[in-house]
Amino acid sequence: MSPLKTAEIAVVDLLVDAQNPRFEKQNSQREAITKIVTEQGNKIVSLATHIAKNGLNQSELPIVTKEPGKDKYVVLEGNRRIAAIKLLSEPQLVNSLTIPESIARKLKELHTKHHKNLPLSIRCVVAASREEAGPWIEIRHLGENGGVGIIRWDGVAAGRFRGESPEWLLLQMVSESEFLDQDTRDKLYKLSITNIKRILDTPEARRLIGVDVKDGDLVVLGSPNEVMARLAIVVSDIANKHVKVTQLDSKEQRVEYAKKVIARELPKHHAKIGPTDLESSTPNKQTRKSKQRTTRSKGERKTLIPTTLNITLTQKRIAEIFGELQTLPIEKYKNSCAVLLRVLLEMSLSEYSQKRRIPLTTTSKKGNLVEMNLAQKLLAVANDMEKRKACEKKELQGIRELANSKNKVFSIQSWHAYVHNQYYHPNPKDLRNNWDNIEAFFVKLWN
Repeated sequence: MSPLKTAEIAVVDLLVDAQNPRFEKQNSQREAITKIVTEQGNKIVSLATHIAKNGLNQSELPIVTKEPGKDKYVVLEGNRRIAAIKLLSEPQLVNSLTIPESIARKLKELHTKHHKNLPLSIRCVVAASREEAGPWIEIRHLGENGGVGIIRWDGVAAGRFRGESPEWLLLQMVSESEFLDQDTRDKLYKLSITNIKRILDTPEARRLIGVDVKDGDLVVLGSPNEVMARLAIVVSDIANKHVKVTQLDSKEQRVEYAKKVIARELPKHHAKIGPTDLESSTPNKQTRKSKQRTTRSKGERKTLIPTTLNITLTQKRIAEIFGELQTLPIEKYKNSCAVLLRVLLEMSLSEYSQKRRIPLTTTSKKGNLVEMNLAQKLLAVANDMEKRKACEKKELQGIRELANSKNKVFSIQSWHAYVHNQYYHPNPKDLRNNWDNIEAFFVKLWN
């Protein structure tokens, strides 16, 4: 099969496919676009909003074929996107369609705000015929097809991609607890995290269950053990499909569900025989069983900080902590190592700032002078070291990633959780990786 060519095609020359497989054949462009809007409802508004603010998806070009005898192109793949662009660009088109007034109003508001930024032409993949385009459209729409098609992310994978969020933290905490039976634990890898988000997005519902969301973090209200048991009920209901999306649609439904949760008997503890980390969750039982025993490769060190690393530390307590982290077996003392690593870094930053007279304060929103948080301190010291040429930019990459990252393993949020969250369990491998990423910075810090 020869490779398909691409071309820049004017929006006015693109035709929505009247034979779109999403619906029966339509008789005109206006009917085809009306059908898309009618079937998609607010989804087409969401798509139009995303396009208006971010542009078209550059990783996935529309597939078109030339209309016989005309200088027009029929869109074979990407009809929703092209329909959204046309609706955004042409308010007169919106007025001519028989669609809900609420949708029409939103589309016209988007046009008013963003019409100057909309593209006049779009790069498309051009196929010689529908038949030539067929195999590529199949990959996009006909499921996994044994691995040939697109394999959708499950809720857990999506949570990892987005980074830590309240719903992802909730799922992590419950997965680490002993309130889930093994059958439910096996289903966590495919759980719909969106349903958890719906509940957490409803203040009355989440507070009834015993949690709140502040500054993007999950806060436990009341007895942690009791709250964790209630959260386990929620996770179990969603994982086992005892509660469906349609039962959590409205605010009233979510509040009513929360009331039912707190009225139920709290679950008992269950022995965990499977993995305790969501990253180990897998639908393959044989693979899961093989991961129950923690193994370490021959080349993996037994301590957090390598025993061969020699640094002259002039502050006595910092030197003692450094020595302990070169001595304690990390597999056995992972909690101690996690907390000590955070203390080591924060004390070292304070020592450096005092010697270099770097202010580690900032102005709050109210205009008051307040102490920087750990991420701000890291960046302040890193910037000073780069400015003095004490450290190269590439050597500071790890520490800056630590300060800015939202990744659940390598982030300041995780380091806070090591100290303050009784349900967040440090992983020895992650801790070693954390040190490896900041070692160059730490060595130069003390030089």
